[in-house]
Amino acid sequence: MTQPHPPPYRPLPPHRLESGSRFFCPKPPPLRRVVLGDPDATTMTDLRQVAASTVGRSTPLAEASAVTIGRGVRLLLVCDDDNEVVGVLTGRDLGGGKAERILAKAALGRNWSSLMS
Repeated sequence: MTQPHPPPYRPLPPHRLESGSRFFCPKPPPLRRVVLGDPDATTMTDLRQVAASTVGRSTPLAEASAVTIGRGVRLLLVCDDDNEVVGVLTGRDLGGGKAERILAKAALGRNWSSLMS
């Protein structure tokens, strides 16, 4: 059974803000430790409510690693020039040289060193 699509986005009309206008940014609730047996719905990120972290397919691995650390995420969507998802990189992929081994095996004599630095 498919879920219904959300209604189309309708922009709000513009309004001029008065001098000294402020906004409220609530603090997120404290994180709690995930334990075996927790339901998926409480442990997974809902990408309908949170923007996904993405990198381009030519992003160097060191830069992708810096993005995961800087944004505090463990998964990056890899997108092509049309923003189509072509793969994923996880923190586990980026740590321990796994991505470098995959690239080296796939290189077949090509010079991939620029992507790995």
